[in-house]
Amino acid sequence: DRIDSNKNYSLNNIQVLELSENIAKKRMGSNWINGKNSKIPRGVRFKDNKWTSRITINRKAKYLGSFSSKEEALEVFKEAYIAHYNKSPW
Repeated sequence: DRIDSNKNYSLNNIQVLELSENIAKKRMGSNWINGKNSKIPRGVRFKDNKWTSRITINRKAKYLGSFSSKEEALEVFKEAYIAHYNKSPW
C-alpha cells in the first residue's frame, strides 16, 4: 500500500500492511454529511439526529454507541481503532 496516496509507488512511499489493516484503511474515506463532503471514517455517521460510531473487524461490525456530537463519535471510533490496530486511523 502507499503511505501517501497522492504520490507514486516508489520504495520510500510503500508500506506493508496486514490484510485487515489494508481493508480498514481503504474504508477510511469521504462521506457526505449534511450535504458537505467530510473526511471521516465510514464507521462514523449521522443517523436519526445523532452521531453513531461502529468499527468493522474481521468483517464483523461492532456498534460503539450513539453520541450527541461528531467529535465524541470520532473519539470513540479512534480509541477502538487504536485498541485493535495499535495505531491511529489518521
